[in-house]
Amino acid sequence: MEKIMVGIDFSPESRYAVRFAATVASIVSSSVEVVWVDSTDKTVVNQHQLELLHEQRREDLSFWIKELESLFPTVKIHYKIRTGKVSSELLAHARQIKPWFMAIGIHGVSWLEESALGSEFSRLLTNFPSPVVSVRSGVGFNKESLNIVFPIDETRDTLSKLPETVRLAKSIGATVHVIGLLTSRLKGLRMKAEENARKAQQQFQSEGIEIVLNMLDTADVASSIIEYAESVAAAFICIVAEQSAQGSNLLGTFARRVVNNAITPVMIIHPKISNENIMES
Repeated sequence: MEKIMVGIDFSPESRYAVRFAATVASIVSSSVEVVWVDSTDKTVVNQHQLELLHEQRREDLSFWIKELESLFPTVKIHYKIRTGKVSSELLAHARQIKPWFMAIGIHGVSWLEESALGSEFSRLLTNFPSPVVSVRSGVGFNKESLNIVFPIDETRDTLSKLPETVRLAKSIGATVHVIGLLTSRLKGLRMKAEENARKAQQQFQSEGIEIVLNMLDTADVASSIIEYAESVAAAFICIVAEQSAQGSNLLGTFARRVVNNAITPVMIIHPKISNENIMES
């Protein structure tokens, strides 16, 4: 049975991320593992205070899980408390359990820059062995009509998210909306984006996945993708961690804007994940 991992910080958003994971798990018959990392500075609290904190967190987690298991009786939900640096401990746990993906609850339009968990997000993506899904609270999830938005441009890594998106679409029975992004006036680049979109279309169709193909002529890629995802009530937007080469941050400009602004859950796939899966298949 596959596992969906959820990294939490006990914010309302992370609580919603657990519910989101349970919803997906109920569709694909997987389990959910909730992980909280205690990163408390041990120099400012004593052992008794730490024990009280952990006891309270265990009570909170038990309450969350009991509540969710009453809503999703077929889903097994477990929790794990780890101690240390957030990114290191989440990574270590993922390497142990090998999750399908990890969900993290986000909030606001500057979550990546301002929250403790957000500040670890880019570092996590560097070595995380699975896709990471950002989830915003209050997003509806229509299990009867599931859509995935799959943006494609002219860049080298744009198709690297194909294997994981195929896996996701087949698992939840979703329609994939392949969105070819025409962002340049240069004919060669536009032709490359169109070629990549056709390759993606052919791959999804060969896997028996229903697809919709659209080409978008846009100068604001992030806004266009977010708006399109909202218009089809998408369950996921699938992007590559290094979708943009601008800047030195691992999570490129486009990816950061989508994560910070989309109300749709965003699955972020590092190119190396897909490359490793291709080599193993």
